[in-house]
Amino acid sequence: MLVETRYIPTEAAKIRFEYTLYNAETREVVCTGASVQVFLDKEADILQLTVPAFFAEWKKSGAVIMTKVYLAAENIISPLGLTARANFERLLAGESGIRRQPGGFFASALPDELLRPAAQAAGLEANTRFEQMLALSIKDALSRTKVPVNDKRTAFILSTTKGNISLLEQGKAGTAGTSMLLHATAAQVAKIVGAEAQPIVVSNACISGLLAILIAQRLIRAGQFDHAVVCGADELTRFVLSGFQSFQAVSDEPCRPFDAARKGVTLGKAPLRSS
Repeated sequence: MLVETRYIPTEAAKIRFEYTLYNAETREVVCTGASVQVFLDKEADILQLTVPAFFAEWKKSGAVIMTKVYLAAENIISPLGLTARANFERLLAGESGIRRQPGGFFASALPDELLRPAAQAAGLEANTRFEQMLALSIKDALSRTKVPVNDKRTAFILSTTKGNISLLEQGKAGTAGTSMLLHATAAQVAKIVGAEAQPIVVSNACISGLLAILIAQRLIRAGQFDHAVVCGADELTRFVLSGFQSFQAVSDEPCRPFDAARKGVTLGKAPLRSS
């Protein structure tokens, strides 16, 4: 039996290791595992929430080299535009993508007249809106980098909560060539953009996007990948709206984040705060 041990860097007050056990003869993976060690204050016998001085010094000593991970490019698709630059310029102009939707509620919904021409030009007519948004955004970001998406050392991570949920409302769930399964949707998008690595799906409600970025960082720092393509999307559908309405969480006016008198959320919002 061969055991491969990997130290997983983290800013938290803990020590993380991941293990892979191989058959010594065939080199086949027998199993994988992980361990997390935390620190206890030896005087008070309580959990230590900050990094102990000795451990911080050990990391600084060079015993562990923390790989620096950089953001190479980004893109945004929203009602304000199909690129990050277009979105930023319209935000600077004081514009908002929030509109009153059919049914009376307010939301930031991507109009068909904005997405459809771009999808047609990219040859994505046969794909769902969800897949079109992701593919267009990924291709725009990749066009400004040298990241080899077709290399298996480039991770492909999809962040979403509902994926192709709109198929349910369209009565297309289960039809040939479509899938509501998140892993199948991720594989479809990966195929469109030419990603070779097996897709990783992150679906953890509202923290999915941030968690996907953190996972990409950790995978690169752990040496499992050299690059990562991280994408995230969700569609505004009646299914999603009804979920928030059941919590009585949807505002009857455009949302007012950070306001003491706020009434609730607006689906699709991305609040910015100036200081």
